[in-house]
Amino acid sequence: MYTSHTDLDSCLAWTVLCDYDDWLGAPSPTGLERVLAGATVRASLTKPLFPFWRISGPLEEHAFYEPIVARTGHPTLTIRWAAALELLHLSMAKAMADLKALMLSWFETRGIETAETVGNALFIDSNDQPKAESFWYAFSLRPGMFLGSLSGVALQQFLIGMDRGGDWLGLPVVPKVRDIVKGIEDRSEKAYGSRFGAYRAYEQGAGAQELLAWVGLKKPETSRSAHGE
Repeated sequence: MYTSHTDLDSCLAWTVLCDYDDWLGAPSPTGLERVLAGATVRASLTKPLFPFWRISGPLEEHAFYEPIVARTGHPTLTIRWAAALELLHLSMAKAMADLKALMLSWFETRGIETAETVGNALFIDSNDQPKAESFWYAFSLRPGMFLGSLSGVALQQFLIGMDRGGDWLGLPVVPKVRDIVKGIEDRSEKAYGSRFGAYRAYEQGAGAQELLAWVGLKKPETSRSAHGE
């Protein structure tokens, strides 16, 4: 079963691609990937039967991304659309334009499949209900596992997906998301004069863990003092 044409505008990936300056601050297929990952986690924690196409459209379908990987000249690489596009394009704006054209072409010829749902929640309590507290604990211990990086910018993009992306999709609230985003932004504004400056200042090393420590999500035995104190 496929959606009508108007439902393309109900896909988060498409919406971000159409206005990536506003969503991401700079064009990057990897940045888009992290936004979608954040939205997917929120859906898995709150509404696991949510239609996956509304988050990522066709981007995670093998038939969509395998031709992009093949264009790198190394079709057996264990990467997907985001990494492949960053290998293919020096200009990230051109990479995003390429992805947008590919996504539109897919929709026009094949539609968007609606049958697949996000899947089971990542963290379940004893009553088989999603447990956000377990997620945040695991996330603070190993943010790189969720982000694919430990950079502050990677954290920012993931939180955009969980917060703004999840709101855009109409998903139920995950406890702490807004408090975490606001806590980092408020402290960033005090330290750097910008709500997003800290994410960029903590681009190197374990920046994501440093920023999470600002809002109390930390490993006590490894936490270090954060900037701006």
